[in-house]
Amino acid sequence: MGALRVVTAGTGDPLLLLHGFGLSPMTYLRTIDLLAADHRVLAPWLRCTDTVWDFDTLVDSVAATLDANQVDRVRVVGHSFGGAIAIGLTARHPDRVSSLLAVDCLGLSPGLREISRRAFSRGTLRLASVNVARDVLSYAARSPRELASAAWWGFKCDLVEAAEAVRVSDVPRTVLWAEDDALLPAWLGARTAERLGSDFHVVPSDPPAIRVNHDWPYRHPALFAEHVAATLANLPAA
Repeated sequence: MGALRVVTAGTGDPLLLLHGFGLSPMTYLRTIDLLAADHRVLAPWLRCTDTVWDFDTLVDSVAATLDANQVDRVRVVGHSFGGAIAIGLTARHPDRVSSLLAVDCLGLSPGLREISRRAFSRGTLRLASVNVARDVLSYAARSPRELASAAWWGFKCDLVEAAEAVRVSDVPRTVLWAEDDALLPAWLGARTAERLGSDFHVVPSDPPAIRVNHDWPYRHPALFAEHVAATLANLPAA
């Protein structure tokens, strides 16, 4: 599989934005526009449209996407499912990643019982929106088997070896987590940061105005862009 379809915006230092499960860059358009004020943003569709879904294949396709867009090194921001891809990319191609920012990411499993409980909880249902439903339904209509296999991988994934490879690399890295994440618990973020050998920062809610949940990178794009900018400012590129 070669390069992925990608949304690009802005100029400056390249920044790779990797989206969450079942979604597309279209859900993150406002976020992309804000990040593009200071970066050349590349946001690919994380889909293996010409083959069965496979983690290693998708990581290689992301690297091929950098090649196709003439990007040698890039700051990587991965959200949720995209965070797992970001960890895999950094583990396999540390020379291509100038810094890693993992946001409410998959990577280390909290266990099937815990993630199943949270996936079908009332709090998780609040993450639904028109844009999310549009992306997931479109994906399911076009590639139902791929979507199902990707979901099953997400339930089981435990990237211990990849996290260790990131830990021993020279890539600057940090982990951000939503205070009220209803899907992936904050303790999992702390464990992920420990495995990656990185800092760990919790983004607080400000009720009743803002509840920082798993979907905050696209539900609250201005807040997300602000935290990305502040984090990258304190995370010099390698």
